[in-house]
Amino acid sequence: MADRLPTDVKIGAGRRKPKGTENDNYNKTNTFKRGYHMDSIIIEVNPKIELMNSILYTSNHSNLIKKSMGFNPMIDYETEYTEIVKEYFYPYKEHEIYSLVERMTINGFFLGRPMELMCSVGEFPSLNRKYEISPLCRQLCGGEENINNLLNSHLLFKP
Repeated sequence: MADRLPTDVKIGAGRRKPKGTENDNYNKTNTFKRGYHMDSIIIEVNPKIELMNSILYTSNHSNLIKKSMGFNPMIDYETEYTEIVKEYFYPYKEHEIYSLVERMTINGFFLGRPMELMCSVGEFPSLNRKYEISPLCRQLCGGEENINNLLNSHLLFKP
């Protein structure tokens, strides 16, 4: 087939071979042969999810989950990026969104729920509801009023 895609997928320079790849499907240049390949892979950061993660990261979200569930769902080490996020969001630390997120967290707004909610909305700046969320997500968000308040609070954090 003339339009067949190349057969190698680069998985990262300088990385060790992934466990279980000690066979012919893995060559010395750290390329895993998959049978097909895209000439370019586009990696994007979804701004809605990054906004939500930044708000969760700069709130008491992690501590609340760690206290009730025994684990921290967010990263627990500092990087240049996390320092920038904290510095950017610091002026908003008393904003109503933080108390709302903390109340929602206590009710179950963690792990996949924040991502499901943010994937259900359209683009900035309005964040209008575009897709239906699961009944479980709605319940763990504390209902439609909390969801609407949260999405409307995001308007202050426009990228």
